Amino acid sequence: MLDERKYGKIRRRRNELIFCSVTFGEYGHQYWYLADEDIFEPGDFVIIPVGEDRHEEIARIESIEYHVKEEAPYPFDKIKHILRKFDRKTDEGLLR
Repeated sequence: MLDERKYGKIRRRRNELIFCSVTFGEYGHQYWYLADEDIFEPGDFVIIPVGEDRHEEIARIESIEYHVKEEAPYPFDKIKHILRKFDRKTDEGLLR
């Protein structure tokens, strides 16, 4: 009846943005991305733009935080947005 993922989740205020810490690649470095919707959970695989050419990569969400723009965990003018949730059929070409 009570979904643990929703029950213990911190609620976001209207003026807060959704920042997701993600890891990708073999080295597991963490990077911050901005989510446009509050539909992601830690452990979800997502598609993100990477590098100056903004090519698509698969990443795993490690944590989610809510912050106002001025308190962003990464310089706001440099942060990129999560494109979408990973879908095995649609994103098969990204698997290595």
